[in-house]
Amino acid sequence: MYICENCFKEYDEGYDICPHCGYVRGSGKREVYMLRIGVTLRNGRYIIGKILGNGGFGITYKAWDTVLNRYVAIKEFYPSGIVNRVPGTNNVMLYAAKREKEYYAQKQRFWDEAVNTKSFNQDNSKRNHNIVDVLDYFEENDTAYFVMEFLDGVPLNKYLKEKGGKLSVQEAADIVLKIANALITVHEKGFVHRDISPDNIFMCKGGVVKLIDFGAARFAENEDAQLSIILKPGYAPAEQYEKVNEQGPWTDIYALGATMYHLVVGERPEESTNRKIRDEVLSPHEIDPSISVNLSNTIMRAMAVDRHLRFENAQEFIDAINICLNEGKSKKKVLSPVQLKKRKKRIRNTTIGAALAVVLAGFSIFAFNFEKQREEETLPTATIEVWCTEFADGTYGSITDSFDSIVNRFKESYDNVTINVTAFPQDEYLDKLAEAIDEGKAPDLFLSSGLDKSYLTDAYSLESLAKNYYKNNCIFYSQYNSKYHDSRQIPLGFTYPVVYVNTAQLAYDKDTAKNMKDIIGDGTYDEMVCTDGEGFYDKKYPAYAGSTSDYSAVQSHLSGSYVMVILTSDSFPLEGRGDFCYEWSIMADDKDSRKVAEKFLEYLMTPYSQDVLLVQGRQNMLPLNRGMLGAYVDSYEEYDALYRHVK
Repeated sequence: MYICENCFKEYDEGYDICPHCGYVRGSGKREVYMLRIGVTLRNGRYIIGKILGNGGFGITYKAWDTVLNRYVAIKEFYPSGIVNRVPGTNNVMLYAAKREKEYYAQKQRFWDEAVNTKSFNQDNSKRNHNIVDVLDYFEENDTAYFVMEFLDGVPLNKYLKEKGGKLSVQEAADIVLKIANALITVHEKGFVHRDISPDNIFMCKGGVVKLIDFGAARFAENEDAQLSIILKPGYAPAEQYEKVNEQGPWTDIYALGATMYHLVVGERPEESTNRKIRDEVLSPHEIDPSISVNLSNTIMRAMAVDRHLRFENAQEFIDAINICLNEGKSKKKVLSPVQLKKRKKRIRNTTIGAALAVVLAGFSIFAFNFEKQREEETLPTATIEVWCTEFADGTYGSITDSFDSIVNRFKESYDNVTINVTAFPQDEYLDKLAEAIDEGKAPDLFLSSGLDKSYLTDAYSLESLAKNYYKNNCIFYSQYNSKYHDSRQIPLGFTYPVVYVNTAQLAYDKDTAKNMKDIIGDGTYDEMVCTDGEGFYDKKYPAYAGSTSDYSAVQSHLSGSYVMVILTSDSFPLEGRGDFCYEWSIMADDKDSRKVAEKFLEYLMTPYSQDVLLVQGRQNMLPLNRGMLGAYVDSYEEYDALYRHVK
């Protein structure tokens, strides 16, 4: 006889299809290391059936509870790459002894998920039907298990695809209201879920909606900073990326708001850390005018970058959604983040008088000094030609548009000069530039990165610019002198050597890590660290020795389950893993053109220009200007250790 792995009834093993439920034997993928069908746990109480899921931390099985006579789901702690099944048994053994610390850290997180989730519905009189039930947890087979109610349905991300990628406002609101109700219970217990997204919301048959996966949930206070990197880009608010955690109910409000945005708009919003730099997320009403302004404001309030502009708790979010669903019966309005900010600004004016006087005085001094500098330094009337390449990724606009902004700002001070900017595709640029130099038709100011140094023998020396501006306003001046001893180039940006760690595979104390040994412990370097991104993205290696230029790619591939470690003991520049970049040179023929070109190049090194070119242009490099780098770190606090090291 054979036990059906889906309905657990016996039938003749000569048949491939269960006569009771129609399940095709073996249709669920099963690896040799997984528990066999029919294995029992907890002294025979639970019978193991088909595989429901298999991730980096464990395996989830459908099972039959012989005591309560019902289906359940059992999650087994089985961290891939660390443990193996003992041949011929159900026992699990740790085979990677060098990763013992990581194993126990992951096991504690597994227990935390079980205990935390079970605590939400311990009081039967106050059970929240929108939170998945954990029924039992125990140790067996030298590993850990917890038992959950069996959910018959699909996760919201799959449901969304089945519906064409977008839901009606009414259906989206119904789902979000139920999850917000779950969050009321979670927050009342003092927890923050920290991983709200469509793949952690389960759509059960019969219309029940459940919040699942509390593996990232933690107490709102006494936050464990090392685990703060467990997040999903697009849904995680900016504070989840920050070293100093200020996470609370507002953190989950953002994620749920971003989820609702995805449901009604059809796409997830821009990453929150990018929104801190430049927020270009269109409101739902701007994308689809059929979505009411009130609902649009509600969603944008929930996912406001500034947490103080979000709803303070889940009940406020629920109340706002209900206002939107009853617009015909109520005249109440929900303020957008911009409107709310203006209202707060009007209220907060009791101390503005004295502060304004100080600000105006400071501004007057700045304006006086700026005008004085202009009067003392004038430029000759001249026209210069500037050559550069287009942005590698056109998603964030054109380099021409960026330079138009910079040139217009520059001409506010020097309106007698003309600056013509020509941008070329990256794959054509160096050939065209070399050809122009060979023919004696070189542009006055040009991007010279990647150009053979033999073409720069006639370039103008930038030693004066380096000493007078670079030294006082940018970082790595001594390294600049070492690399550019002839001063024929000035870089605007840099990349820095770092190590990226997949925190789902490797646990360590990132706050004390100073070198590679601190990260991999007693592990073998060649087995744990790769020097090409693909091996890291494919999860063949838990660590990647790369540079800050890989930051966007790592974010994209690892969905937030990573941490970037700045190895401050590494030298700079370091061949292949960190260097100056975006270098510029001057080859103007006459004195007037050279003076204008040098002044404009100096302007390209200012915070404003570096913001426009490097930060807003998403060029995968960091600004060398000390002030701009500091502003950048305020939004991307993962770079804080680097900034403290180099400033």
